[in-house]
Amino acid sequence: VGSDGKTLKTSTASVEKGKSYTAKAGSFSGYTLKGSNSQTVTVNGNKTITFKYKLIEYAVRVKHEDIDGNLLEVDNYVFVKYGYSYTAKAKSIEDYSLADEPTKTVTIKGVTFITFKYTKNPEYKITVKYIDKTSGKEIMKSTTDNIGKGKHFSVMAPQIDGYTVLPEDEVKSINSVSKDETLTIKYTKNAV
Repeated sequence: VGSDGKTLKTSTASVEKGKSYTAKAGSFSGYTLKGSNSQTVTVNGNKTITFKYKLIEYAVRVKHEDIDGNLLEVDNYVFVKYGYSYTAKAKSIEDYSLADEPTKTVTIKGVTFITFKYTKNPEYKITVKYIDKTSGKEIMKSTTDNIGKGKHFSVMAPQIDGYTVLPEDEVKSINSVSKDETLTIKYTKNAV
């Protein structure tokens, strides 16, 4: 009998009264025997011999990898009883999109690894130009940043000697980056 209450096997033997009988424990996948592997009784009527087994727990580990098999994150081990099912959920990983099912359920038969695959989010070039409003010429070298898809991007206008930034251009931002973009910050030349 397993620790989960399951009867793993039953067998019957006929033995002459007064004789002894030795029963040997069986071997069952997912269970480990508790106690001796044999029991001997002297028969003086109907007897029941019971062997007790403990349900084995196996380690389950969830891995999160990119599509090339590079490990991004790994969860701590959990221990699940043999024959039971376990459901794992994919994580949200910064700069990556899930390229797999959001959940996976497996029936435990031994040490188990569950793997979720992810693809790297693309990056886009965000260029910031600093322009004289009147002449249209650049008054400071433009800057370019690579920003991941879906990320927020914002830039505060730097101070440039001899110029004042237009109030509406003090802060430029993109809520969710989805393409290469150029942001223009306009300035007016200060009166001499």
